[in-house]
Parts: sequence; structure tokens; C-alpha cells
Amino acid sequence: MSKKALMSTTLREVRQRLSRFFSILAIIAIGVGLFAGVKATCYDMKLSADTYYDEQNLMHFRLLSTFGFDEKDMAALSDVQDIKVFPAYYADLIMHDGGKDEVVRVYSFNDEYMLNDVILLEGRKPQAADECMIDGRSYAGEAEIGDTISLYSVSDQETEDVLAVTEFKIVGKYMSPLYVSALERGSTNIGDGSISSSVYILDEAFAYEYYTCAYVIADDMVSLLAYTEEYDAAEDDAELRLEQIAEVREQGRYDEIQADAKAELDDAKAELADEKAKAQAELDDAKAELDDAEQKLKDGAQELADGEAELADAKKELDDAKAEIEDGRKQ
Repeated sequence: MSKKALMSTTLREVRQRLSRFFSILAIIAIGVGLFAGVKATCYDMKLSADTYYDEQNLMHFRLLSTFGFDEKDMAALSDVQDIKVFPAYYADLIMHDGGKDEVVRVYSFNDEYMLNDVILLEGRKPQAADECMIDGRSYAGEAEIGDTISLYSVSDQETEDVLAVTEFKIVGKYMSPLYVSALERGSTNIGDGSISSSVYILDEAFAYEYYTCAYVIADDMVSLLAYTEEYDAAEDDAELRLEQIAEVREQGRYDEIQADAKAELDDAKAELADEKAKAQAELDDAKAELDDAEQKLKDGAQELADGEAELADAKKELDDAKAEIEDGRKQ
């Protein structure tokens, strides 16, 4: 069939089934439009998320350690190429707000570097150690701004080892870039295993002797769009650099903790030896005093015996003298 005949047949088919043709055309147009929309929306969603993360200065990595982090760890991390590190605290605690107790994750808040910056929904940010912000999206309790909540530990750590302050006045509600979900806040090893909400308090409200986590910003990831291959490659490269320093500092931190524990043990042993020597000296002095007292008692007993003997002799002499006098009188 020639092209002219084919075109003529096709046009005739279209004219005869015009409604069907437009229906198919509409379906194709809708499908193409939907595909184009979804494809464009996917990029727009990634761009929106990346913009939100950048505006809130969201961390690229959160570092955790069972030993915690000290200043030497922070210095070592800061020396890693194209890495900025920010020390922080967090703890999973029980919150009492006047109603039922809830498991919450408590984060330190430091307005100095504004990392993982929250969006205020109500009120203001904490300015004193006894002030806090509560999660405005996940908190379902009855406490409001101006009310007081208390936090306490139920883990193997005492509350006073975790917090310098236990009662906090609520001064604000926030939305955090750390959580995408409005309700899900992760899991924990206390309570029922589920975290119900989160709380922010100032650094100085914590009582830890070490940092419990560290946030990291990788310079070569800042300008890249999140969820792209380039971003993932930069992330892998930064992670590799962090893992290399981690291997060094893990052993170093372990050795330091072991050395500190050994020093404390040696000090305790030395103190025990000193106290033992002091106690032995006191015991020896007491024994010497007891021996002296016993000797004095023996000497006193002997003196008493000698005195009694002398008294008996004197009495005998007196009796003899009396007898002689009586005899002289009788004569």
C-alpha cells in the first residue's frame, strides 16, 4: 500500500471513529502530562528538601561513641580535611509533665553555631539552664508554654550524672530538621523502647564529663544537591576520612580511659597503704600504751603487796611492843 493510500485510510478511520480517536489522544496526553509532572516534582521535592536542610544548617553526619568524646577527639576531628565538627550532648530520659511519664530524647541547644537549627512554632528559645523547648509536632501531653516539666534517668546512669538541672520551664515549641516524620522519633533502650517526643535544653544543663555526640559538616557536600550521585560520592569520601581518624582515636580514647582508671586504682592503692600504715602506727601506739599501763598496773600491784607486807611487819612490831609493855607491867 502506497503512503498516499495509507494516509487516506488512516484519515477515514479517524473520521469514522472521531470520539474514540480523541479519547485515546486524551489518555495519551494525560499519561505524558502525569509522567512529566512526576518527573519534575521529584526534582522539585529534592530541591525543596535540600533548601530546607541548608537553611536549617542540618548536619551531614552524627558521630557516636560508647566512650563519649573529649577535647582531644574534637581536636583530632577538626584536623580532618574539609571537616567542621561541633560537640554536643543528648540523652534518652523520662519526662514528667503532670500527666503520664513519657520517654523523650533530650538534645543540647547551642545558639552559638546554630547547627540543626530549629524552626520556632511558638514562644522563644531557651536562655537559661532551667528553660527548655518541646517538640511542637510530636508532643501530645498537656504541658504548655510557661509550665514546668521534670526530667530524670532510669538507665544505669544516675540523674545527677546526666543533668545539672532536673526541672525546666517550657519557653517555646519547635520543629526540628532532625525529623522528617511528624510523629516518629526513633527507638531507645529505656521505657517501652519507643521515643515519644524530643526536648531541647542548653549545654550547661547537662552534667556529663564528656560529649555524647558530635555533629559534622563536610565542606565539599555543602554546595551539592542532596539525593544526587555527586552528593552520595562526596558523602562516601567524607565518611572514609572520618573512619580513618576514628580508628586512631578509638584506640587512643580507650588507652586514655584505661590509663585514667589505672591512675585512680594506683591512687586508691597508695591511699589504702597510707591509711593501713597510719592505722598500724596507731595500733602500735595503742599497744605500747596498753603495755605501759599493764606494767604500771603490775608495778602498782607489787607496790601494794610490798606496802601490805610492811604494814603487816609494822603491825607485828606494834603487837610485840604492846606485849613487852604488858609483860613489864605484870612484873
